[in-house]
Amino acid sequence: MNAPYGRYALQKFGPMIPAKLAWFLSQLPSVVVPIFVLLTSEHSAANVRNYLLLGMFLLRHSCCPSSTAPSNGHIQSKFLLCYADYGYAWVLGLRFILGSMFVVIGMGINLHSDASLAMLCRPDVVAKMDEDFAADAAGGMGGEEQTLRIPHGGLFENVSCANYLGEIIEWFGWAVAAWSLPALAHFLFTLDNLIPRARHHHLDYINKFKDAYPRNRFAVIPGVL
Repeated sequence: MNAPYGRYALQKFGPMIPAKLAWFLSQLPSVVVPIFVLLTSEHSAANVRNYLLLGMFLLRHSCCPSSTAPSNGHIQSKFLLCYADYGYAWVLGLRFILGSMFVVIGMGINLHSDASLAMLCRPDVVAKMDEDFAADAAGGMGGEEQTLRIPHGGLFENVSCANYLGEIIEWFGWAVAAWSLPALAHFLFTLDNLIPRARHHHLDYINKFKDAYPRNRFAVIPGVL
């Protein structure tokens, strides 16, 4: 079963709420729960390295939307504050440096992709894209297709879901930087959540736009999937 969210939302699952409010409510636990753990737990294992990793986690959720479940904030913060033991040289090690680089790169991709998607809602962009599609399709879009437009720019030239690719890269970087079972589990759950969604998006684009949709695009991983 495909997840009934966004453009696939169904009334039978309950009343609709504004997208921005839904995003805020979905992200809130991933920020509030770690802060609650930070304020109420005994930081038996915490040091500057642990706080740095937790700060990276919180920054990620403050800047970009994510598919994270509320329980993940508790698992990651509890592990970092109460159990993880990172030595003094950890932040100078290859795993932390490379992982942090992937987090930054992924966040950049995510933010750029979200901005590209947001531009599709601007009236001037909508009008221009509708004109171009009408010319290419010799008759224009009708009905359902008018609510969906093809994103361009950045990694959208290579994949249908560049924002998901950015998130995957971010959480891969987090798993490498933290080098823990909770971080690895979160990365694997991210793949399990986003890859089917990306595949669904990709097929939906092809189904709606048919020959007008770029055939060189993959769903989420360039050249692979």
